[in-house]
Amino acid sequence: MHNNQKLNTYLALGDSYTIGEGLPLQNSFPYQFVQALRKKKHAFAAPEIIAKTGWTTDELAAAIEEYNFLNQYNLVSL
Repeated sequence: MHNNQKLNTYLALGDSYTIGEGLPLQNSFPYQFVQALRKKKHAFAAPEIIAKTGWTTDELAAAIEEYNFLNQYNLVSL
């Protein structure tokens, strides 16, 4: 990565499948995805994750309402 290259941003929304319940954080899907993108020479910051085990869509929606988001993201997954 070049020093002046802007880092892309990634927001992962979800539940236990998103966070990889029981796995170390670096083994979760969002972190593995970012590592794969970095190997392809795409500059990415660490992913932001809004997810908890057992969340319903209503609980995720409530968490989204309370979260302080960046102005924009390059990728978002649900």
